[in-house]
Parts: sequence; C-alpha cells; structure tokens
Amino acid sequence: MRNRWNVVGIALLALLTACVPQVRQHGRTDVDSLNSRAYALRYVDIDRSAALAQEALSLSSDYPDGENEARCNLSFVKYQQMDAMPCIQFPWSRPKSKAESRMKKLERRVNTFSPHEMAIWVYAQSEFHIISSTYYFYQEQDDLARAELAEVLPCLQQRVDTAQWVYYNYMLGPGGLVEGRDARDITLQEFDYLFRSYITSRRDSMRYFEANNLQAMATMFLNNDSLIAQERNDAYNLLLIQHRDWLDEDENLPLAFARHALYLFKSYNDLFQTACAYRTLGEVYFQQLDYEQALDSYMKALHCVNIHHLRYYGDL
Repeated sequence: MRNRWNVVGIALLALLTACVPQVRQHGRTDVDSLNSRAYALRYVDIDRSAALAQEALSLSSDYPDGENEARCNLSFVKYQQMDAMPCIQFPWSRPKSKAESRMKKLERRVNTFSPHEMAIWVYAQSEFHIISSTYYFYQEQDDLARAELAEVLPCLQQRVDTAQWVYYNYMLGPGGLVEGRDARDITLQEFDYLFRSYITSRRDSMRYFEANNLQAMATMFLNNDSLIAQERNDAYNLLLIQHRDWLDEDENLPLAFARHALYLFKSYNDLFQTACAYRTLGEVYFQQLDYEQALDSYMKALHCVNIHHLRYYGDL
C-alpha cells in the first residue's frame, strides 16, 4: 500500500462524499446488495468486486444513489489498479477542499441516514483521513500525517468497519509515524500494529492487506528478528508455524514473508503491488548477499512495472 503512487488518491476524495446517498429510494434492494458485496470484496477479490459493481451500475439507471455508489466502487478498482493518471494534474488542495466542504454539509444530516447510508458515510470519513495521512506522509509532513490518522478511530467508533480498521493498523505499522521512548520501543509498537492488521486480514481473507503486512514484516525482520523473537515470542512462533512451508532449509522468516506476499499479490491480480513484492524479495536476497537472486527479483519487478505502464498509460 505504502508503495503506491499516493498522489492517485486525491481523485478519490471528492468521489468518496459523492457516494453518500442524498435521497433514499425504495425498491432498489438488488442494487444495494450488489454494491454492498462489491464493497465487502474490495480487498479480498478485486476482479469479483469490479464485476459486482459493474452489474450494480447496469441496473441503476433509474436509481441515482445506487449509480453513484456503483461508480464509487468502480473508482476504487481503478485506484487499486492505478488506472487514474489524469488526477495527477490537479493540486492536492482542490479535491481535499471540495471533499471537506461536502462532508460538512452531509454531517448535518447524519441522524437521517439509514444503516446502509451510515456505512458509506463512515467509509467516506475514514478513507478521507487515511488518504490525507498518506499524502502528508509522502510530503514528509509527519505531524500532519499523524493528525489525520488520529481522526480515523473516532470515525470507526461510529460503526465497525473491519477493513478500515485493518487499514488503520497497517498505516501505523511500517510508516514511521509511531512515536516512542527509543528505536526499540518504536519497532515493537510498529510490529504490534502490523501483527494486529495481519491476523485480522488473514482471518477475513483480505489478501491485499495480508500481503502488505507480510511485505512490511519482511523488511522489519531483516534487522529486528531477534528483538521480536525475544519480546513478542508468541506472535513470532505463530508466524514461524504459519510459514514453515514457505521456507527451505537454513532460510529465514523475511524470505518466507516476501515469497508469501508475492503469491498473495499475484492471486489478488494486482500487477503494481506484484512489482513491489518482487522488489521486497530482491531487498531480502540482497541483504543476505544472494546477489544473483536479488538481481533476478529486481528485473522481474521492472518487468511488471513496464507491463503495468503499457496496459494503463500506453497512449500517454
């Protein structure tokens, strides 16, 4: 996730609040059901999520709220696939300001929302702050990034959204936004966030986040394996048991994590994140002085990036 070109996220900000229904219409249960299923599967099976959202769109010609929600789900698919280059032309402040203005207007009507509308509202709020935090993180404005993340939990307390909770914990894992007494304390806190995110995403078959957490732990364990084994022994042993089949003799957990993440991103059909997984695998091999395997992994990463660019931006 954090490897993504995060400027792509600015296009989502205005879309998020546009997806909150304005007038609830009756007799649209099929469209609502399809949109809800598309939303639930967005981190589990992106292709199935896209198909469900497209079906909802095709049935919503006389249902503006359902059409907006379907388009929001399809926009998320485009975002995951990084098929959104035109949004990079816009300055960050424009969509962010528009989204903030719209959210203030909608906030006055929250008490009138149905449970379905409230679910969309909670997602819009939490995603707004997560995307904003990611943007500030890559601008090296850590205080602003932390402030945005601090707004996520109050959103989720309005209504449980497991995927967004997983997202929130992942963001605090590898991002360098956790503060602590010293480097050791920070590393352990970051591991705790990653492990919580990993366990829940694995339980709920959220391949996208399971892979991202494994990828982050692969990097973390390269320099902190002994610390985590000593201070988080139960979690360490569970990870070891779960990944024995990913290891050959004399190999270690970072390599297993990187391989498993690569497998999950491939099965999720995320070409760009597959490239990132190959890059992480290359980093692990490089630190272990296996330069031939490292070079092979880096070359595969570049190949994936080239295919991705040709697929989505070939006409630019």
